[in-house]
Amino acid sequence: MKPDSADSAMEGSSVQDRVAMRKILLEEGYVDIQFVQLEQLVDNECPDFAQEVMVMYIEDSAKFVRNIERWLEEVPVNFVELDKALHQLKGSSASIGANRVRIQVNRMRDLCKENNAESCKEALKDLKRERLELKDKMENYFQLPKVAAPSSSAGTQSITGGVAP
Repeated sequence: MKPDSADSAMEGSSVQDRVAMRKILLEEGYVDIQFVQLEQLVDNECPDFAQEVMVMYIEDSAKFVRNIERWLEEVPVNFVELDKALHQLKGSSASIGANRVRIQVNRMRDLCKENNAESCKEALKDLKRERLELKDKMENYFQLPKVAAPSSSAGTQSITGGVAP
């Protein structure tokens, strides 16, 4: 069945919304060009590849943050192990284009090199905030096309997930 012009307009609008949102995410520094490149790694077998990678990153980064918190709670702080955990988080953040998270990780690594536990604890608050903001932005970003995309049934999918006639 050929989609009608209303369905095509909705689909075009969601693509435009997503492009506009990506531009804002780039301009505000939440993501960098690596994220755009990640989105281009799509094929028929895995059309949601970037979304799946981002979900894995969000889950893994939460584990890294918990480990970092644990290292900072030790007395004395083992800055070598703390730096290793930060280095891993930096690598995964860079690989998916989580720019602002990566910047905060670099800041913490610099403080770690100074053996400054109190400043690291303060910087961790900023890191956690950036990670949560990225999580919220990505949830909104990847939700856009699913909300506006036509349903496979006779009607169109509503925002609440039901099918409108």
